[in-house]
Amino acid sequence: MNVFSGFLKKNWDYISLAVIAVYATLSIKTFYRPGIPIGWDHPNYINQAWFTLKHLLPKGRLLGWDPLNQYGWPLNQFYYCGPHSYVALLAHGLLNFMDFYTIYKLALNIVYVSYALSVYVYVRALTADRVGATVAALLAVTVFPGEGAWLDAGLRQIYEIGMWGQSMGIVLSFTALALMIRTVDLDLGLKWLVVCIWAAFFSAATMLTHPMVFYSLAISMAVLMVMRILSLNARIFWRTVLDFTLIVCFTLAFSAFWLIPMLKYNRMYHNLVWNIKWDVGKWAIIDVLETFKPYTWLIIPSALSAILTRIWVWTRAIKTGLKGKLGIVSLIVGFSIFAISLVTVNPSTILLATPFLLAGYTAYKDDCYHPLISSILLLWVGAGYESFRIGWMDLTRVIPFYEELAFGKCVALARYMLISLASIGFSRIAYILKKTCMKKSNKATSIMLCSILALMLIGMSLSSQLETTDIAYPINNRMVFPLSIDYSLSARVDELIDWIQYSGRSNTYILIQDTLGVVNPPSHYVYLASLMSNTPTIGGIYGTRYITDPIANTEGDRILSMGANTLADDLEKLEVLARELGITYVAVINPSLKNALKQNGYLKVFSNGLFEVFRMKTFNPIASIENSTATVRILNYTVDNVVLEFRGAKVDDRLRVRMVYYPELSVKVNGRPVTVIPYYPPNLSKAIGVRVPFMEILLPSMSGVVTITYEPDVIPYTMSLATLIFSLAVTSILFLRRAVKYVYLRRFHH
Repeated sequence: MNVFSGFLKKNWDYISLAVIAVYATLSIKTFYRPGIPIGWDHPNYINQAWFTLKHLLPKGRLLGWDPLNQYGWPLNQFYYCGPHSYVALLAHGLLNFMDFYTIYKLALNIVYVSYALSVYVYVRALTADRVGATVAALLAVTVFPGEGAWLDAGLRQIYEIGMWGQSMGIVLSFTALALMIRTVDLDLGLKWLVVCIWAAFFSAATMLTHPMVFYSLAISMAVLMVMRILSLNARIFWRTVLDFTLIVCFTLAFSAFWLIPMLKYNRMYHNLVWNIKWDVGKWAIIDVLETFKPYTWLIIPSALSAILTRIWVWTRAIKTGLKGKLGIVSLIVGFSIFAISLVTVNPSTILLATPFLLAGYTAYKDDCYHPLISSILLLWVGAGYESFRIGWMDLTRVIPFYEELAFGKCVALARYMLISLASIGFSRIAYILKKTCMKKSNKATSIMLCSILALMLIGMSLSSQLETTDIAYPINNRMVFPLSIDYSLSARVDELIDWIQYSGRSNTYILIQDTLGVVNPPSHYVYLASLMSNTPTIGGIYGTRYITDPIANTEGDRILSMGANTLADDLEKLEVLARELGITYVAVINPSLKNALKQNGYLKVFSNGLFEVFRMKTFNPIASIENSTATVRILNYTVDNVVLEFRGAKVDDRLRVRMVYYPELSVKVNGRPVTVIPYYPPNLSKAIGVRVPFMEILLPSMSGVVTITYEPDVIPYTMSLATLIFSLAVTSILFLRRAVKYVYLRRFHH
């Protein structure tokens, strides 16, 4: 019994963490029913994760070229390399045991549960507070009724919106921060090097997963650096410089394979004005106040009390000098500004709390300043342009690329920083109550108070989960997380995909009107068409800044950058654009466009009650030669590789391929490199004001085979791979040394 109680006392927090992981998984157990989550972006993640698994991992890389969607785009370059690669790697190990859709849902489960694990290690590294870390783990997976689906990056966003790359990025960023905090306590040596390396690895993984979360991480890293420098200790100062220099260098090295081409091609191919504005203004603060409802009254005061309780204990234990009194004044001013900014919902003034809090930190060192100041800065940045203009100052003039950054995404990390802070505050209040009762020799009262606090916390979480998740399903006969099998939409789209797959269409695009913004549930489910049919399709992509977005995004009842009703009144423009873009078939939902196409004699080739597919009046090929006697046939059209056969051409004829010209594509005719010229369809620019570079190939012979292959620069890959190999080698040496030492000590003692 003593052994068991000793084990519990030593490991109760790890046991609690395991229970929380099970608790979180039970909350989403309905994910494992047949079907997939189809809300918003899930189909896009599934599509690109599958392509990563099947086409990229076998080649030992994570970036590729996807010609089946959006007229060709660099797979994993501009969007969600981390999540797609994570699902693909998970599937690589588990595909023999379960189907891909189940693996995808398992990936979502792991990300959700990892909130508890990552926040736990962050709080534990920051304060060594086991109670606070465990409370933080519980609150991190609690889905409060007030949680929003867009800014909070919680379970609702994971399920409803499908933008779970942000959630994964936050998990990685907390892990990176925990390792960074750990470095300062280590002496220079192999262990220190390994910790720095893996802090950099998780930082790089955050960058690949969600650049705006990495932006948030960088802000939080800066706060950590400033706090260390303000310790006014020469050793800590130089160690801070050394630690973070090393971490930054390794972060760049790990991410080189992705970062270098991003810097090279972002301006040319990812340069559209961002239509989806994340300039949330006051909603950054409103969201934080509402996200914890109906328990905001408990969470926010607990967060604010974390530092105040510690100072209260310090001032009671020791005499306060002038420096301490000035520190208290600074803290009071800082907390007052923060509280007033929250109450008045004023993001512009919230930043003013930071210098006062930093001044207070110099008097009363407490690591809890890190989540507090980080959350303040992230809320200020998250408010966007509204907070960047303070009186006569316009900070947008000095923030690089500010128009291209989705600042509202910073709110999510601020939310989890406040959860961490509230958990520490809760723990410290419980500790004070316990000590107060113990001093009065009332152990029973102490135990009772701590039990009440624990039950209150568990009750708060459980009542929230019962309302917002499927933890009580099927007992309560209410399902919160329906899947594709529960909607007729997916069945209708699947019928369309079956038609595409078995109709044998070749050398032409099929344009599909997206269901999102037209019918419920909101979903880009049609994006699965290219995965299931291996046929080049257009439509279904989420809004991007990629160069083809105006002609590839078909959500919100818009087709080719025009409202479907407007297009119904101008079918001649549709014909012109279809010829320019290589579109022969159009799958439409809009009733006006359906009627217009019928009345004007367009051949209907498919109908299922939701979609009707019409054939354009001419066959419009993806690849064509401007020569009536020449023919072009597609031999292969898949990720990283397009193979075309041409006959009857003349020497120096031009083969036009209506696929984006991208510098890392290698084009050969009969095995020999040829000249490729980007050409811009003139009618595309005239009709909708869009310039997209397609490919024009000079043919050196009358017949032959054209191969278009994605061949990335090997130098960035070599840098990242060498860094990974070095990191694994150094880590292996560390663990080998520890294993040898352990064996030696056991033999010595025996």
